[in-house]
Amino acid sequence: MKNKITFFIIIVLSITTAFSQNNLKNLGSPFIQNYTAKEYKAATQNWCIRQTENGILYVGNNDGVLEYDGVSWRKILVSNNSVVRSIEIDSSQNIYIGASNEFGFLKPNKIGKLEYHSLKPFLSPSKDILTDVWQIICTKEYIIYRAGEGMILIPYFNLQEDSLQIDTSKIKIIKPKKRFLQAFYLHEILYVTDLSFGLLNLSGDSLIQAKNGDYFKKRYIFSMLPYSKDTLIAGIYRKGLFLYNYKTGDAKKLESEANQIFAENRLYSGALSGSNAFAFSTLGAGVIIVDKKGNIIQKIDKKNGLKDNVVGSIYNQAGMGLWLATNTAISKVEVDIANYVLEREKWNSKHY
Repeated sequence: MKNKITFFIIIVLSITTAFSQNNLKNLGSPFIQNYTAKEYKAATQNWCIRQTENGILYVGNNDGVLEYDGVSWRKILVSNNSVVRSIEIDSSQNIYIGASNEFGFLKPNKIGKLEYHSLKPFLSPSKDILTDVWQIICTKEYIIYRAGEGMILIPYFNLQEDSLQIDTSKIKIIKPKKRFLQAFYLHEILYVTDLSFGLLNLSGDSLIQAKNGDYFKKRYIFSMLPYSKDTLIAGIYRKGLFLYNYKTGDAKKLESEANQIFAENRLYSGALSGSNAFAFSTLGAGVIIVDKKGNIIQKIDKKNGLKDNVVGSIYNQAGMGLWLATNTAISKVEVDIANYVLEREKWNSKHY
């Protein structure tokens, strides 16, 4: 009889635990607002997304830059009418644009509407090495336009002047040892990934290998985010999540239930989602949000309202949710990650 009672208690506890964990997994189901090409009146495919401090959204689209003020959409063309691959906003709220064989910035015209201005005329033909500008990084010293073929480092300038003045002698060109993949600016250090040489740091005018940087040879880092004081979390294409101590060089794989999803659906970009969670976009499984232990907090995909599971870019809206640039739409996701993490910690304290 005693054995039967013990067995019954174990079964009840197992069912209760599974039920509680399942409820916890579904806690805080997100509200998703999808904006389609019919609404923003441009091409379906979107590449990047950023937002100013006053809430204006800017999206890199196959037809140019899309501007959204919360009410209406407006399209801004670049000078060669090409696809816009990258957008970045600096601390002064200046907006920089990277396109196909074109790069520059946005500046208000006489009636206050932003227009595109090219920086290509400031480069001599010998220095014009960029094709698709996939990234823009704003460091303390430079605006960096990054393509696979190289990086152009331009010192900050007053883009509000009627006649733009740039000291072209201070523009720096850095070419890869083979081909640049991605770049990240964290803890005031520029990290650059090279297909054959791993993780590199910018030192003056040249690139040097980061501590234990060769660990990342053939591991293509597509996202790198702050994890703790001395550690970064790297999202690696078809490999999953890794932890990297940038001071000691120690690197290891983070055992995560999400790694299989990332391997099968190609992790592509990432963003912080609260202070203790990370959101990663994929090219097939939407967005996966994990905590610091690698536990999946939430999956955001077509099953719970996302228009498209191919997500090229993800942007954290300062604690108010996520903006996603997808293959067929622009999506705003309102998800209370901070509350979720708190509830999870409460649940763990009660059940373990």
